[in-house]
Amino acid sequence: MSNVLKVKVAGQRIRYEVSQVRFSEDDLLKANAWQWDDEKKSLYRYDNKLSILRDYDTFDSFVAGVAIQHNGEIYYELGGVKGEIVKPNVLSALTHPILTAIDDANDGDGLTLVSADVYDVENTIYEYIIEVSDGEPFDVSLLEIITISDPITEVEYIVELRYDGKKMIGGADGLSFSEPATDKSMFMLTVPNDYAVAMGLGENRKLDNLLRFDEFIKEENSKVRKSHKGNEEYIKIREDYIHSFIDEHERGVEPDEEE
Repeated sequence: MSNVLKVKVAGQRIRYEVSQVRFSEDDLLKANAWQWDDEKKSLYRYDNKLSILRDYDTFDSFVAGVAIQHNGEIYYELGGVKGEIVKPNVLSALTHPILTAIDDANDGDGLTLVSADVYDVENTIYEYIIEVSDGEPFDVSLLEIITISDPITEVEYIVELRYDGKKMIGGADGLSFSEPATDKSMFMLTVPNDYAVAMGLGENRKLDNLLRFDEFIKEENSKVRKSHKGNEEYIKIREDYIHSFIDEHERGVEPDEEE
């Protein structure tokens, strides 16, 4: 005989999506090349900078995984006995598939955007279950809450529950997605140095190149939606985030002197 242990977590889902844009190696080499000016007897950068919209070679987008941003309220139910779990065992995973997917993308070639969108209303209840022996009382020391440190905010989010060493089922697994609960997404943008130079991020006249990244991603994902009905998701990018990235990137870069 067995009984079912239920553990309920209150919070909201966080879905991580990764998008990557790559230029061809030949285009990168040309855009990063130096040329010789016979009149000035000096080297200068190649003027034709790359544009995401015009010059990209490949575009990829995938969902890295889902976590739960919990509000601290966790309850259990077993054999008619209910209670609140005040001090659970919390273990932070360093090699969870979400983190591995994001790290691999950031370590690869290309311009990488990691977005995290919030789903469901506040204090939504996510239920985890597992079968235990009949008559066995709940033992909080056997419950392990596995979390990851959000790569964008460094806040701990729940990705898994275990009881007596076994993974509990349920939680955020298998739940469908509609529209995000808020339009305030979280972002992390990674631009390799050769891409930054190739797109002219040190030149103010080229900033619109990166600011239009959201238009590019929306267009590419709309193509995916047409061929995969039911996928109504696309990545949104905020101009204030891009500006903050560029401000940081341009520190120590002196503007060209006007003649």
